[in-house]
Amino acid sequence: MKVLLILTAAFDQGGTQNDMIQLSSTLAPLDYDIHLAAPEGSMVKELTDTGATFHPVPSPVGGMRALLSYTRALTSIIRHDNFDVLAPQSIRAALAVGLLRLGNFTAKPVVTSLHNLHNPDNATVAARVLRRCCDLVTFENHYERRLVGLEKTSSGIPTQVVYSGVDLEKFRPRAGGRSASGLVNPAGNLVGCVARFSPEKDHETLLQAWSLHSRQHPDDHLVLIGDGPCRPAIEKAIAMLELGTSVTLMGERPDVDRILPDLDLFVLSSSRESYPRSAREALACGVPVILPAIGGCGEIVLDCAAGSLFQSGDPEGLASLIAERLGDSGGRIPRARAARRRYLLLPATAF
Repeated sequence: MKVLLILTAAFDQGGTQNDMIQLSSTLAPLDYDIHLAAPEGSMVKELTDTGATFHPVPSPVGGMRALLSYTRALTSIIRHDNFDVLAPQSIRAALAVGLLRLGNFTAKPVVTSLHNLHNPDNATVAARVLRRCCDLVTFENHYERRLVGLEKTSSGIPTQVVYSGVDLEKFRPRAGGRSASGLVNPAGNLVGCVARFSPEKDHETLLQAWSLHSRQHPDDHLVLIGDGPCRPAIEKAIAMLELGTSVTLMGERPDVDRILPDLDLFVLSSSRESYPRSAREALACGVPVILPAIGGCGEIVLDCAAGSLFQSGDPEGLASLIAERLGDSGGRIPRARAARRRYLLLPATAF
């Protein structure tokens, strides 16, 4: 079967991009011919290493003219290759495919998996696009399915939730000390965050919480893994809060699976979130998590055995939870076992 996965975001570091890489690596041995159309980015080689074919297209962001340019590029790709299934992975991508159908450029089945509908204001539009443009729709979590309120498409096929998974052989706890992954080796605990440096990830709240925490626990250390447009603002916040050497910016790392098991605690402080992949990878590595009580995070942290939820935008509450988790008298090994068990108890995964 020949499948065209369609993204609107650049193929850089990100949860959806990692899902597509994992999907391709899973389907390729089953004789699926996987193609992916997206604006170019830093993870293209990782995708093509799985055997997939990458088709660069312009970004659709920037108004109707940009969307039409993106749609024309998709038209050229679809006319050139006889795909069996078109699989847009966002609302914009689904809309572009809908325009192709409207213009009779394709009649192929359209199967979409919705990733990261952060903004509730877009839910009504999302429902209309998905209902009219797609034959089969799956959601990554129940939060987004409830938010959109789409029970079935115009073809009458019910929507469903198919949780995306992580590679449990790649992301797993490690016995012994920390690896040689370039991490600091603090006298105290090591806390980490893996997230793009973009506004919705709200690193400022995490840094404010860390400022409060580090006053009482100066031996603990925070590492931020990722990069993006907010890096200058993050660097400025570190300086203004006088965090000094208690925070390390590690940039984008291709070896996150080696880094996560070194952490004593994983934290996300996002102001908008869906079903964060990095948090699930941390749990799979046996690392307890603290997540904001937004989006689908509650579907990851269903109990207190391996994680906690805090009110998004509340640095004092986050600092209190960090201290509570790190001060757990049960120790790191029982926490790690609980975290791994918690991940294994998550609902059935897509891959």
